[in-house]
Amino acid sequence: MELVPARELPESAKYVDAGCSYHPACLTCPFDVCRLDVRSGRPSFVPIAALYAERQAGFRRDELAKKYGVSARQISRLTAKARATEATGASDE
Repeated sequence: MELVPARELPESAKYVDAGCSYHPACLTCPFDVCRLDVRSGRPSFVPIAALYAERQAGFRRDELAKKYGVSARQISRLTAKARATEATGASDE
């Protein structure tokens, strides 16, 4: 294994946590999916509460995946997280 100089390690990177229009700091952002992560040319920000309400209203995973620009699997993950949060009475805010 080749050694790397300390200045090239990620711990030495100069990172400016500028956040976005939804939250002032990336490192403390409450959202599961960064709106700056682009898939299919549009932000992939998914409002979990709205998504969960739509799933409960009967929307299919593939419909929501297309709407929000994420995978059907991601829709399942976010729905499960919202369900667990609702069951424990916890809040993501």
